[in-house]
Amino acid sequence: MPHADPGPPLGHARRDASLGTGGGRAGGLTALDLQVDCSHTALRNTDCRPCGGGRPYGHHPVAIAFRGVSLHVCFIDEAGDLGALSNPPLPDEQPVLVIGGLFVDAASLPALTGHFLDLKHRYFPGLRYPSLRSLDRILPEIKGSDIRRNAIRGSARQQHHAIGFLDRIVGLLRHNDVRLVARVWVKGIGSPFDPTSVYTSSIQGICAYFEHYLTRTDETGLCIAYVADVTMLRT
Repeated sequence: MPHADPGPPLGHARRDASLGTGGGRAGGLTALDLQVDCSHTALRNTDCRPCGGGRPYGHHPVAIAFRGVSLHVCFIDEAGDLGALSNPPLPDEQPVLVIGGLFVDAASLPALTGHFLDLKHRYFPGLRYPSLRSLDRILPEIKGSDIRRNAIRGSARQQHHAIGFLDRIVGLLRHNDVRLVARVWVKGIGSPFDPTSVYTSSIQGICAYFEHYLTRTDETGLCIAYVADVTMLRT
């Protein structure tokens, strides 16, 4: 798994990182040259520009250039929450927690991102996009609960729309050879639920799958995890 000196929070920084890769590399380590152009800690309205210049995005990207490394990225995210289920369950409680990882070839990220944003704008043109810039289409969120409701209980038109969007997304992932792994936790009614154990064991499991994938493909890897509850990082 990657480890790097975080360096200064703003501006330009270059750091060497060592990544465990498995299979064919001396000591399982490969040098990685990172160039961080802009930080998420930047102040609001900071003029953040993509690598190589160009127009500012209007929000706060982290632009990282990987040189001379064949890289796969594991993106980890969650759906649901880390709370227990009451007896009887309350209307706003989530009965299922899903923690998933996507394995993506970094070389395919620009095309994958562009095609996804095109699909998003095509199927959801009424979202509150902040501008006409293509990358600003990232900002409005598509709720999975809305798609699920429309696919199951919506009108014929809503069902066709929801299933059509999901079908296009799956096709896009297949076309770019994206792999998906996940841990699905179904909560017991009135049963205790240890969020720290559940979250950390899930992350460990996904990272183990990713390490196995990297060993089998003889590639270098980097994990990026979105953490909704930062207290899970204190274990």
